[in-house]
Amino acid sequence: MPIIIRGEVPDLVAAYRKARLLTGTKKADGLTLSVHAPHLWEARVGALDGHNAAYSFDFRAGRVMIDWFSAPEIGKGWGRKKFLALARAWRNAGLKVAFASPADGPEYGYTGYYFWPRIGFVGLMSKEQEKAVRRKGFPVPSRRIQDLFAQDGGPATWRKYGSALWGLSYAL
Repeated sequence: MPIIIRGEVPDLVAAYRKARLLTGTKKADGLTLSVHAPHLWEARVGALDGHNAAYSFDFRAGRVMIDWFSAPEIGKGWGRKKFLALARAWRNAGLKVAFASPADGPEYGYTGYYFWPRIGFVGLMSKEQEKAVRRKGFPVPSRRIQDLFAQDGGPATWRKYGSALWGLSYAL
């Protein structure tokens, strides 16, 4: 049975469930769905509505890994709105947690180090990152990135002095 895709990643979840594709790859409308096992598959999005992304899903474990995610505009709320829509669809499909790893930083030319914690992903700064922020004169209560973001000036400090983060997660 072919997978019907209407142009959004959330539709992939419903399409996968309806198609009961055991293994293989289907392509349509800028999306590619690769099923490696009934519970383990990948989706790649190619600029349908301005975003490019790759996701790896494990339905048995209830998780999705955001392999990469890009938005057509930075700083205008588009990425946040898109992610929250995806999170609702993934939660409705039975997934429990999303991971963004690595959340690359300015040293790689990306903004994930700032974007993911800003929209609610949780995780730890490395000891080196914590020391670097402290050296800039900003008090850091712990290595939890959310503790830094909860402080006045914390997000701006991290945006200016932060770097790539590994192992961020978001409870769906």
